[in-house]
Amino acid sequence: MKRYLAMVAFFGATTVSWGAGYFGVSAGYLTDGEEPIYFGRVGFQVIKTGTIAHFIEGELGYSTHSERFDTTRAQSDFTFYMANYRLHTPITPFADLEAGGGIGIGNVDLRLTDTGFNFSDDDGALALQAFALLNFNVGPALDLTVGGRYISLGNATIFGIEAEIEDDFVAEVGMTFRF
Repeated sequence: MKRYLAMVAFFGATTVSWGAGYFGVSAGYLTDGEEPIYFGRVGFQVIKTGTIAHFIEGELGYSTHSERFDTTRAQSDFTFYMANYRLHTPITPFADLEAGGGIGIGNVDLRLTDTGFNFSDDDGALALQAFALLNFNVGPALDLTVGGRYISLGNATIFGIEAEIEDDFVAEVGMTFRF
């Protein structure tokens, strides 16, 4: 039985058509948080079934927010480290539809500064996302993208207090370079 499973795993792995790689960047706007957010990703095609291509990728996201209360300044940074699955299918000769989701870690870093003190604390939480994008093929290896995503970040403990981080929607534009 073990030999049979090993053979199935070997032949299954060798029939996967590892394909083209890509990297992309995008900028978005958090609709509830009213802040910009930036993403960078790198990935590759793992299999193609008919007209649908399946990809896996690593993605990094970053957003920052700053407020002033009298003389105290509060700055929060959010960094996302995501592993994503993405599917890709053409809808016209010049446009493709992409959709997918991801799971990872979201890190929250809060800094409080004043003329006499400087405090900082951070915590990580489970991060989930789902996204849908339209790709417009503008060159042999370049796509322009427009779309949206939903991001959910679990609760984080900052300065000993559990903070509920709200989910948010992102409207974004970007570009993807294929290699």
